[in-house]
Amino acid sequence: MASGEYLKARALWQEHIRRLRAEIQNRTLTADRLAETRALVEWCANVARCAKAHAQVRLNQSAAAGSYVGRALQPAPRISANA
Repeated sequence: MASGEYLKARALWQEHIRRLRAEIQNRTLTADRLAETRALVEWCANVARCAKAHAQVRLNQSAAAGSYVGRALQPAPRISANA
């Protein structure tokens, strides 16, 4: 997920869920396995929050840059000693 391969991450999550479901149905799910899954969920949520924040920064930068498009640079006013 951290590499940005979200489709691959989704497929891996689906496989993980299938295994968890099987372990629950077979009554073989352990507390350690559940704790491992929780840690993985928390890590992925943190990665997703970071990706969202980075995307927001890029969007904000793009919007700021867009406000300058089409504007001609105005020359600075000159100060005259004769004024």
